[in-house]
Amino acid sequence: MGPSSVLVTFAFHLVYLSGATLPASVVTDINAIAGIPVVLPCPYGPMEKNLQQMTWKHEEKTILLFGGFKSNRSATYTFADQEKKNLSLLLPEPKKGRYTCGVADKILRVFHLTVWNVTGTPRRWLLEGETLLLELHSTDIKPDIKIEWLDPHKRKVTGKEPLRSLQSNSRKLQIKNLASKEDQGTWECHVLPNGPRISYVVTVIGLLHQSDDGITFAAVDSNISLSCSLNVDIRKEESIARELTWKWKKNNTTLMEKQILLDSSNSLPVKGISLVQFEDAGQYQCHLDFKHRYLEKTIHLIVMKVSADPPHLTSKEANVTLCCHTSARLPPKAKLCWEHANESICDPHLPENKFCHVTRTAGQWLCNLVVKNSVKIRIKYLLAEAVVKKDFPLAVVLYAAGALLLLIMAGVCALTCKKIQRKRKIAKRISQARQHLLAKRTCQCQRTAPGHVQNVKVSADVSRLDTCSDILLRDHERLST
Repeated sequence: MGPSSVLVTFAFHLVYLSGATLPASVVTDINAIAGIPVVLPCPYGPMEKNLQQMTWKHEEKTILLFGGFKSNRSATYTFADQEKKNLSLLLPEPKKGRYTCGVADKILRVFHLTVWNVTGTPRRWLLEGETLLLELHSTDIKPDIKIEWLDPHKRKVTGKEPLRSLQSNSRKLQIKNLASKEDQGTWECHVLPNGPRISYVVTVIGLLHQSDDGITFAAVDSNISLSCSLNVDIRKEESIARELTWKWKKNNTTLMEKQILLDSSNSLPVKGISLVQFEDAGQYQCHLDFKHRYLEKTIHLIVMKVSADPPHLTSKEANVTLCCHTSARLPPKAKLCWEHANESICDPHLPENKFCHVTRTAGQWLCNLVVKNSVKIRIKYLLAEAVVKKDFPLAVVLYAAGALLLLIMAGVCALTCKKIQRKRKIAKRISQARQHLLAKRTCQCQRTAPGHVQNVKVSADVSRLDTCSDILLRDHERLST
């Protein structure tokens, strides 16, 4: 029952309780909404001792009769509650026109019923991207009527919105490129200033993203699943085909195609990627074919990795460049941050899709991808400390090498000198031996009497002496070598 009908019912019941009657010339306008039952009140309650015939007429045609020995009712017209003596007229399906209630030949009340309705698509559902035209209908519409439209979020439609336009003195509202989040729900048409409020429920079928902006983030070597679920349970929609075609594409190349039965399950296949690599990044499309058109959503997969040059610290004074890379440009309000202990360094401006930080601090570093103050990816990198090598100074090495060389030279010199001294001793001994032999020969010669025979003997002795000297010299040479 509309607000106007409630007020009229309340007013007529007050009149009935007070016992007053209203002039038949008073006509009450009633605004009814198609499909919503309406009660037309009548200020008449029959008494047991004074039964009178009471009638309801529509356009001068009797539709209900009560009193005496006659009573009738129909599926279209009925009393509000005959058992409790409430003979108000109940209209399950309101029809426009003039309604009168009276007793005998006396008219008690006259109503003029106007039926309002808002129409749209013949289907109960629409797909994202389609266009919807809502139109206000009335059985008695006036040219100067004022209408106000409200969207499902109770915001007034001005007609200046990019995808919404008002036509025919605001009686028509066109909504282009329907979106499930913005356009699904109950739209409302308000006839100003005190007219009815007509509601129209719009069901928009769409694919849901894993994120609001259609971007999915993943770290290298991680496992992810890409999915596009429907925002409504389409198994309840009888006009939708039971079998649909589902596809996964990457850069307009089909990766997977499957026929799904809505009778058994409303879940749609997912696309899984194990051990994500940088080359897996790109645009993935989930595609669902209906009878007259299709739904398609794009998921942009961005992959992140970290690197270090060199991979570890080489010394306490050396620097390492830590870099965090992304496969594509990040969305607005996104940034990369390097974090260590209580230190955090961020950069929202990434012209080369990377953020590098130079450091010489060892330990665990974290690269965070932050979107709207929410960490989407976190990758750890352990920067190893420099290995300290106990290297001797160059001077010490040179001194040690010089000392070793001197020792070697001294050893060689000592051996050479020792050999020379040995040779000298041997030569001296040979010389002394030769002198002794010569001295002995001279003595023998002096003691021997002169004569020819003796001289020959001496010569023989001298020859033997020379042979001994040769033997000593050969021994000297052998020892020297």
